[in-house]
Amino acid sequence: MANNFQLPDYKAEKQALINKEYDKEKVYYCKKCLSLAIISTERETESIDFCNDCGCTDIEEAENINVWEEMYEKRYGHKYVIKPNKTKNNGRY
Repeated sequence: MANNFQLPDYKAEKQALINKEYDKEKVYYCKKCLSLAIISTERETESIDFCNDCGCTDIEEAENINVWEEMYEKRYGHKYVIKPNKTKNNGRY
């Protein structure tokens, strides 16, 4: 007789909780191209933030990553990260 009892996957639950917390963090992005690749440089009297992709210095703040992702999808017509279809058909689980 097989035992079908499985212990809860606490590691996965912990990671899901951590991900939810990260999703609440503010996001800084380039207003011109919506890149998240923002570089901050410190000079003697000031700091300068700029986009590492296009060089623009017009940096904006989004409430969280989901707000930024909606803006990205609206502008470019697709999500920034396209999650794979996790089925046996394409070899991913």
